[in-house]
Amino acid sequence: MSMGRVGFTLVVATCFACLDGREAPDEAACVPTPTHFCSRVHEPGLQDPESPDFHGKVVRAQVYDVENCRSCHGDDLRGGASGSSCQSCHETGVFDCATCHPQLLEQGAHRAHVQGGQLGLRYDCDTCHLTPKTVFSPGHFQKGGVLDPAPVEVVLAAIATSSGAPAASFDRATGTCQNVVCHGVADAAASLQPLSWTARPEPNCGRCHGDPPASHTSDRCQDCHPRVANAEGLTDPARHLDGQIDLGDGSGTCNACHVETGAHHEVHASAVRRLRGPIGCVECHLYPTEIEAPGHLDSLPPGEVFPRGFGGLAEARGAQPNYADGRCANTYCHGPGSDLSLTDGPEVVYCGSCHGVPPIDVDHQAEWTIRECQRCHSASVDDYGNPRFDESGRSRHLDGIVDP
Repeated sequence: MSMGRVGFTLVVATCFACLDGREAPDEAACVPTPTHFCSRVHEPGLQDPESPDFHGKVVRAQVYDVENCRSCHGDDLRGGASGSSCQSCHETGVFDCATCHPQLLEQGAHRAHVQGGQLGLRYDCDTCHLTPKTVFSPGHFQKGGVLDPAPVEVVLAAIATSSGAPAASFDRATGTCQNVVCHGVADAAASLQPLSWTARPEPNCGRCHGDPPASHTSDRCQDCHPRVANAEGLTDPARHLDGQIDLGDGSGTCNACHVETGAHHEVHASAVRRLRGPIGCVECHLYPTEIEAPGHLDSLPPGEVFPRGFGGLAEARGAQPNYADGRCANTYCHGPGSDLSLTDGPEVVYCGSCHGVPPIDVDHQAEWTIRECQRCHSASVDDYGNPRFDESGRSRHLDGIVDP
């Protein structure tokens, strides 16, 4: 049997190659029409959706077992011995998703999820469903050899659930998703209005999280999420609503967001004068243990210097550091009475700038030189008075503890 399409008329020739073992209908009783054809193998209603012999109904009654079809049309149903390909009508193939789900994108919010949109990336089917590996995988259209009736089960993947939040779920009665991170959870500043599967809402940042979120004071998304947004809006929807918080350059370090830190930060972080190892952020700032820790995102830049109770090196041994107008004063690491500007270069710090060489007190003799330091502080300095460093680059010099 071969099949072609002329206008809306199906032209079908008789198949003589598939007669063995089949009962041929009486051709004299058959009158060809645009939806009926005469065949010595199939009933006249094969192509008539209104006929009980319509092939779709017949195959469905057989729980879509197409083995009988393959005997004439080939394993791939593209013609075989019959010469008639099912792809004459099912252009993308019998087993293509669109063959059974031709209007999928127009059903509910499928288009917004599958194709993506202004606010988010496109999602694969397995984000919301148990996607079969093949058409005939158990649980797809049949269970235990019988048809599995509609509607399709909604099983939300891990990407939809926020860490520590209740499991995401779909309420079929209301047609809404609950506790899905992609629509916002646990943000007091968000409107969090449930989205119906059939709704067509306008894009709205404040619906899923506040604009800004409750834990933020700034609405400048680009400051912390430059790979996702700029001042005009989203720049990479594929990084938005993907279950991950994309911060800075993605390195996971403080510098991921704090890239323009100034020369003074570089001097401390690199320990260019080799008076001690690198000085971390925690020595001058209240260091957050997590992104939304108090004191981190809940105030506008710049970051607070020497906030009350920060406990860093700057206030070791009873020092009372102060920062104002770009100047640090009375820090332990720069010595009592110190007053340095953030714009000062590293040349202002040297042996003798933080404490005398030797210090002026009862424990030191005025005639001593820097080479005498190792007499009492050999763990911190060598025979020449230079700070000692271990293999990892750490030093016990300027660590807040006086080594006897």
